[in-house]
Amino acid sequence: TEGNLFMNISTIILTSLYAITMTITISLLMRMFVNVFKKYRYLPSPLDLKKRELELFNHYLNYYKSEKYKKPKEKASKRAKKQFNKDMLNYYIEYASQNQKINDSRIKDFYTSRKFLIFSIILITIIGILLIIK
Repeated sequence: TEGNLFMNISTIILTSLYAITMTITISLLMRMFVNVFKKYRYLPSPLDLKKRELELFNHYLNYYKSEKYKKPKEKASKRAKKQFNKDMLNYYIEYASQNQKINDSRIKDFYTSRKFLIFSIILITIIGILLIIK
């Protein structure tokens, strides 16, 4: 009958929409959790930072000795610490900015997937009601 045909077509259309929305939801969640194409950046290890600090100190010490400054160790230590702090701030700004962009993208995927998931739940509820009525 005409009523059964409408119910069958409606069920097929809603089931197709459900499958599409669930596929989108799953792909968004996978993109968020797997995070394949976006890489987090991490601060250098403490050992690498200590090496960098020593490298800066030696560089400035050699400079102040070659220029025959008084108290080259004190000057080199101050200058190395100042440059090291600048380097640390630059690392933090650069890496935190990169990581924030990645997190923003991931959270956007998460919220979009929630919308599709809610829509999928509504669709599956309507499909269930149609099947019960049928």
